[in-house]
Amino acid sequence: MEIANTPIVDTVPTSKPVITQSAPITPTATATQIVIPTKIPQKSITQNNKVSSTEGDSESVVDIISRLGEALDSGYSHHSTLKMNMTISFDDYLEEMPLLMEGDVQNSRNYKGVTSFEDNNQIQMIEMIVFDQETFAKYPDTKYWIQFPEDQTPVNPISIIEFLKKNFVEGTLVGTEKSGGASSQHVTWELDSKRLGELLPVLGDSTGILQLDIWVESDSSQIGRLLINGLAIGGPRVKGPDGQEVTIKVDIEMSSWDFGKLVELAKPDLPGTPETMIWDMAPKITLEEGRDYFATIEIFEGGEIKIDLLEELAPVTVNNFVFLSEQGYYDWVTFHRVIPDFMAQGGDPSGTGRGGPGYYIDNEFHPDARHDSAGVVSMANAGLLPDGQGTNGSQFFITFIKTPTLDGINPDGTLKDCSQGSCHSVFGRVIEGMNVLGSIFPRDPETANLPGDVIETIKIKSVPK
Repeated sequence: MEIANTPIVDTVPTSKPVITQSAPITPTATATQIVIPTKIPQKSITQNNKVSSTEGDSESVVDIISRLGEALDSGYSHHSTLKMNMTISFDDYLEEMPLLMEGDVQNSRNYKGVTSFEDNNQIQMIEMIVFDQETFAKYPDTKYWIQFPEDQTPVNPISIIEFLKKNFVEGTLVGTEKSGGASSQHVTWELDSKRLGELLPVLGDSTGILQLDIWVESDSSQIGRLLINGLAIGGPRVKGPDGQEVTIKVDIEMSSWDFGKLVELAKPDLPGTPETMIWDMAPKITLEEGRDYFATIEIFEGGEIKIDLLEELAPVTVNNFVFLSEQGYYDWVTFHRVIPDFMAQGGDPSGTGRGGPGYYIDNEFHPDARHDSAGVVSMANAGLLPDGQGTNGSQFFITFIKTPTLDGINPDGTLKDCSQGSCHSVFGRVIEGMNVLGSIFPRDPETANLPGDVIETIKIKSVPK
């Protein structure tokens, strides 16, 4: 059981409640043949919204879509905004999920911009990049980019463009209108809500007809504006808590302008993946007599934390930390548990708090090595084994405050009964980089949706005393 404000290492898997749902139904996106609609008079809308007929123009939907397809295939750069609001309702319940994206599209294929959404009544902003069909995001207060799994890519201007390319169907030519100051061909058609499920999974097995409108600029064949609106009934996987039928209102608007602008972007740098390393026994002592040992924790995209290792007060623990660091064990490992006003815990390649190097080392206490200030470096553990052996492995923590309750020695200098209290081996002190330590992103591994700050590597240096 986890005790509050205790750096722990889980030794057995722990069960926790999870939300389960049936496997999602993924609609297959198939290209549908374009059908020539019945010829209707074209129309243009003036500034006072009056409609006038322009039957002299004979261009059909097929011609317009053909021009648009060629433009999208060749690619063009522009600025884009995407506004989306999904409204979920049943009985007296109603929830709106507004989202706004704004950024630059590069050659109809890559994108960089900012996504704004509301979370707990606060506006949050996420940076986003779509590059070569891979999607990356940088969340508020995080130091690095993460990549979305392929099946969890959020809707964005590029996915809208790709959706359009695969779903041009029979439509109606409304007419020639002014959109964003440019003469545009307005085309509208009906869209089965299930098809939109490839962008919005909540609609994957829904029932409903949505209206899709696009305005294709007459001169450039580029999309100046897009609207998707309508109502759908949620499928079997989308029900109220008591099985109520759920209504989903869809409201999507995408606008584009500044065509041909120069857009420069690149794939963001990502942290590496930690390598799994397991040993049968703890390392032999290899520390050299007469040398003072230091460690530098390099945080990916986040600065350095320099530590004076206490090789004289905790030689076994320091030797273990030096060995693991020099083996690259800590490379790309996260700070998986970070509690403000307490400590930052890392050193587990699995990122769960249950991992380790395959062996244990015993506790190591000294009256001059206590949790008596911020910046104390100490070992996390899972208490004592039945035979009294310690459970220290690879996980360590750095304190944000003085935490004397974690000492293995009582105030009077006697050893604490570690079977009845929390005991942790102090083996270092931060000598530089407390500001970097303070910037480590808070994280509870039981509830976090994002990985913690990443250790790029830990470098060891020794100098003559």
